Amino acid sequence: MSKNETKTPTRLKKWLSANFCWKNNKTRLIYGSIGFLIVFIPSLILNLLAKDNKLPWNHWPFYQFTANDGIAFSMFTNNPALIYVLQGLIILIMICLLLVNNSRFCCLFIAAAFSGGLFNLADRINSIGHVYDGKLYSSGCVIDYLDTRWLGSTCSNFPDVCIIGGIALYFITAIILLIIGFRKDIVSSKKQESDVSSPPTTNEGN
Repeated sequence: MSKNETKTPTRLKKWLSANFCWKNNKTRLIYGSIGFLIVFIPSLILNLLAKDNKLPWNHWPFYQFTANDGIAFSMFTNNPALIYVLQGLIILIMICLLLVNNSRFCCLFIAAAFSGGLFNLADRINSIGHVYDGKLYSSGCVIDYLDTRWLGSTCSNFPDVCIIGGIALYFITAIILLIIGFRKDIVSSKKQESDVSSPPTTNEGN
């Protein structure tokens, strides 16, 4: 086994300890708050405009007002209990990731995904007992308005986009940081090895 192979677990451990710990609460608070605000405020505005029928329907990116009693792309419409469990689980996972991340961008993206999930859950609870398009939603629903027919779904909403985009960007950022950390560690290790192997130079008098 080569030296690089034996050092790989150590490098991974160093990267995990540097990027996933309880330190840098200030970074977590600042970037988490930014991620929350840039998702929650537009989500609330778009939701209210959709309910008041004030969005430019059939003009991209808006399609039509849709009350979705499922999750994601209208899945589990006949199992409301499972929907609440899945949404709660996703939010819990986002909170755990946010609490242990030190990277500014990772905190930002996770907070965006968390905010999207939290808003959809709040929207679902708030709509319990409401009637939309002549249908009573006794278990709640989320309001969709974005045109996502190209993804195989009629509509979605801004929080859905933030959940998917935030999670995707989080993993991309984490992988990039991992690669950068490994490369820096390899360069540092090689430099230390070369310093040890090369004899010290001495100045000889004439």
